[in-house]
Amino acid sequence: MAQFDGFISAEEERCNATLYQSNLTLSFRLDTVKANLHSTLYSWGITVRPKQKIYRHVASPFTRFWLFENAGGEIFFEDSGKTVIMVPGQRYIVSPGHPFVVTYYPGSTLYYAHFSAVDWTGRRVFRRAPALYEAEKIHDEFLLKETWRERCPGSALLLLLHMVSRYLTRDWENLKEEYHFCSKFNAVFEYVINTPPALHRVGAMADVSNMTQAAFSRNFHEIMGITPKEYLQQYYLEQASDLLCGTDDTLSDIARKLGHTDIPNFFHSFKRLTGVTPAVYREKK
Repeated sequence: MAQFDGFISAEEERCNATLYQSNLTLSFRLDTVKANLHSTLYSWGITVRPKQKIYRHVASPFTRFWLFENAGGEIFFEDSGKTVIMVPGQRYIVSPGHPFVVTYYPGSTLYYAHFSAVDWTGRRVFRRAPALYEAEKIHDEFLLKETWRERCPGSALLLLLHMVSRYLTRDWENLKEEYHFCSKFNAVFEYVINTPPALHRVGAMADVSNMTQAAFSRNFHEIMGITPKEYLQQYYLEQASDLLCGTDDTLSDIARKLGHTDIPNFFHSFKRLTGVTPAVYREKK
C-alpha cells in the first residue's frame, strides 16, 4: 500500500478555496447561442518537488488545472479505479467531486490553479466531462508561465476560461442541443440563478417561460434528459456543496444563503436528498 506524504482533508480544501479569490465573466457565441461563462479563481501557483510526493485528495468542490513543466506525474481516481500518466506540456483539468491520489514524479514543476467554471444556467461546465479532461494544446505556454510567475489574476482567469471555451467548442456536437435549448429559456435560468435554491418551484419556471407546467416539464425533459424537479435538486445540491465544502460559513449562514427559513428546515431538506445531515456531509467531503 502506498505511503502518502499528505492527506488533503476537507478542512484544507476549504482553506485552499479561500486563500485568493478573483472573478471574471466571459461572453462569446457558439453557433447562434450566446454563452456566458462565470469563473472564480480560488488559489493558484507554481510548485517544485525535488523528490517524489504522493498525496490523497478528498472530492473537492472546485475544478483543478495542472500543467507540468517537466517530469510529470500520475493520478489514480478512487471512484473509477482508473490511473492516468500525466506528461509535461499537456494541460489537464480535474473535474470537481472525484476523490483521487496523485503522485508527483521527482523533479516535477507544476503550474496549478483551483477555480470554478459555471455557465449561464448556474451549472458546472465540466459536469459532462471525464474526471480528468485533457485540454486541447494551444500555443500559449510561454504566456501562461509568465502569467503564473508574475501573479496576474485577471490574465490567469482569461487563460483558464479560454480553455473552458475550447472545451465547449471541441465538444459542441455533443453539447449544442442542450445549450440551444437553454438559450430559448434564458428567463427560466435567470429565475433559477437569481432565486435562492430552496425557494425554486417548477411552476415558477413554467410561468416565466409562458408555458403550462405540463408542456414546460415535457419539453425540458425531452432535451435535458431529466425532469425540472431533478434539475432543481441537482442545482440545489451543487450550491449547497459549494458552500459546505468551499467556504467556512456557518451552517446558519449557509441555510440563509440557500433560502431556508431556519436550520432545521435546511437539515431536513438536505438529508432528504443526500441521506446525511449538512454537518456530516461537510466532515466527510
